[in-house]
Amino acid sequence: MTQLECQSLEKRQRHLLCVDDEENRVLLTASILRIYGYRVTALISPFKATKIFGQEDIELAVLDYQDAENERRQARREPEENTL
Repeated sequence: MTQLECQSLEKRQRHLLCVDDEENRVLLTASILRIYGYRVTALISPFKATKIFGQEDIELAVLDYQDAENERRQARREPEENTL
């Protein structure tokens, strides 16, 4: 990569994709990243994220791997192990 290409890359605003199933969390994360100068696409749908990731110039994806609904279902099924 030439020096001119490196300078051009540094001046370009980085585009991040932020995905979380909890809207408040994704909006907060996106707001913080924007403060630091990133261009952020914030989504609550992983299905939309896969479409956008292939169509946009996304450089980094910030994802939530915890499935809150699945955790709630599992908690209802499992007895509490850490109780006295």
